[in-house]
Amino acid sequence: MIEHNYTKDFDTLKSKLESEENFAFSRFSDGEGFILYNQYLELSDSGYNLNGARGYAFYGKEEHKVFDPDKHSFFRDKLIESLEYVAPNYYKGLPMKDSCPAFDGIFDEIVENAGGDSEYLSFANLWNNANYPRFIEELVPILSKRKVVFICNKDATLDELPFKVVKDFRIGSNAMIENYSIIEEIKEYVSQNNIENHVFLCSAASLSNLIVHQCFEANSSNTFIDIGSTLNPLMGLKGWTGTRTYLNQYWNSTGDRSQLEMVDTWA
Repeated sequence: MIEHNYTKDFDTLKSKLESEENFAFSRFSDGEGFILYNQYLELSDSGYNLNGARGYAFYGKEEHKVFDPDKHSFFRDKLIESLEYVAPNYYKGLPMKDSCPAFDGIFDEIVENAGGDSEYLSFANLWNNANYPRFIEELVPILSKRKVVFICNKDATLDELPFKVVKDFRIGSNAMIENYSIIEEIKEYVSQNNIENHVFLCSAASLSNLIVHQCFEANSSNTFIDIGSTLNPLMGLKGWTGTRTYLNQYWNSTGDRSQLEMVDTWA
């Protein structure tokens, strides 16, 4: 089995970003797990409904979403395609074994579905937890030297970001279902403007997986990175305060740094 190391994988992608070697990175976490295995998923003001298991957590409006297996099979199929797609420099981040409720007991199956163990499989939390301080302090500054395109929520503000955004595409909360057409808009932007060696940051929940896959497949002369909620504290969004422990520990100085010391391990 290929060695997968939380620190070394971060270093690998950081190095590619610095050297302007184009790549793609797509993250498959809890939400993607529920969709892949065709389970009902809803996040709302009332909390969560995960295949019938209900509970309360604060979700800002930018995090509201619904996946209904009876209505949204097309989008699930596209998510499966993004997991199964294999290409050089197309990285897929998976959760730690038995750490993600949606993937419980099926880690090996996910690896197989993703094309088998390879150098292009990594960690879903590669930018989070113990790597998050490095993400903010080492990787984000590199972006000030690159041409950045941002796909993010319509309510996000970009003024406080420590890098310039040359183009932004906006999505709503239930983005995978309601904003799927934006993938073609991005492709047209790249094609019509001969865009090369730009960095496309995707902060669009499960739609990010589809963007990263389809846009990188169409044009691998650019970099596409699923960054999740990592920059939300700098963009005027509040949903992260209810469920993103690592962000609260970093930005709100809670005194507890347990999650910022959490290192993911493979299998």
